[in-house]
Amino acid sequence: MVNPLNWRRIHLERHAQHVVFIHFPIGLFISGVIFDLFSGGKRDSHLGTAAYLNLSGAAAFLLPTIVSGVLAWQFALGGARLEGILLLHVVAAMSATALMVATWWLHWRARKSRVAFLPRNLSDCTHRPLRRICERHQSLSPSERERIHRFMNSSV
Repeated sequence: MVNPLNWRRIHLERHAQHVVFIHFPIGLFISGVIFDLFSGGKRDSHLGTAAYLNLSGAAAFLLPTIVSGVLAWQFALGGARLEGILLLHVVAAMSATALMVATWWLHWRARKSRVAFLPRNLSDCTHRPLRRICERHQSLSPSERERIHRFMNSSV
């Protein structure tokens, strides 16, 4: 039996670092999303800054987390073939990594630009595209509008 007070055995185990590292990106990402929801999409608010810093921390911790995961796979599992639960774990990890990096990139881009890049609420997601379609439709000539209406009303 392993002595529970043997810190070297506990902390220097071949896969122990991945188990510790994985909690940082997840916690920072979730708190960043919550701060972003409470900020209402305003870049100048303190909550918006907190959201950006949390998402940046989550993105920064992804690299050591992935490296420790690959090392744990090699050392603890001997580089076993990716199948079953292990394959599911890798696919979920890469999906979560892509989501976190994409979210951080959107916030980084929004802070860098002067124009609002992120929607402030759900109505911005729907009203902006519809307004653009209507403006585009109004700029068309009458013959082009008629052609579009005929196409939309034709039977398929």
